[in-house]
Amino acid sequence: MDDEHKHYGKPPIIECVVELQFGEPITFDQITKRVEKFKRFYPQETRNVGFNAQISEKGISGSQEPIGLRLASHSALEMVVINTQVLVVSQLAPYPGWTEFRKRIGRDIELYFDTFSRRPVVRVGARYINRIDVPFPDKSNNHPVMDVATFLNVYPTIPSLSKRPIDSYAVAANVALDDGRFSVTLQSASVVAPAPKMYSFTLDIDIGCVVDIPARRDALLQLIDEMRSIKNRVFEASITDESRRLFQ
Repeated sequence: MDDEHKHYGKPPIIECVVELQFGEPITFDQITKRVEKFKRFYPQETRNVGFNAQISEKGISGSQEPIGLRLASHSALEMVVINTQVLVVSQLAPYPGWTEFRKRIGRDIELYFDTFSRRPVVRVGARYINRIDVPFPDKSNNHPVMDVATFLNVYPTIPSLSKRPIDSYAVAANVALDDGRFSVTLQSASVVAPAPKMYSFTLDIDIGCVVDIPARRDALLQLIDEMRSIKNRVFEASITDESRRLFQ
């Protein structure tokens, strides 16, 4: 795959996420007592709740308990999630570009370490969710056949079951890369279009690393840079020139 990163005028990214998972948990009380530093950047707060299921002779019962906080900026386009064993930094569209997003990732990682102390990171994930919006080929209201293969190299193949085209689809694959360090989860699915007279599908690329994870912030950022480069190669290998024309 070509390692060259292409810049698009209209990138199809609808959400990008970087996640750190820690080997040692903190408590919800620690989160609520120390989270004020994050609220400078993310003033909106929502609790994340976990469900504990219990099976007994009387049947299944359960209880809910808070496991973390979801904090959002005033615009709600920038978010951070702090759970008992997870830190997530998220950006919704419009994507500001890697330089700006990387600055925020570095800032939030450093702020997390300063607030909750340094603990071993056991997994790093970088996920980019793209939505490809394809205008109808003519001005009629008739919905054309959803021709995924014209725009993506990730699409379903099924036996001939009907003369009717596929109404919807979802495909997923998980691949360990040759270097043994990274895994790629690649998903695509049809989704509701954001406007009339178009159809849409997603290209969801999730890069994971669970080995040789550094402890320092600068080294973590270098690892995330490497994962982004992998994401770019996977993205370019997964789309066609027809998609590239849509992104110009």
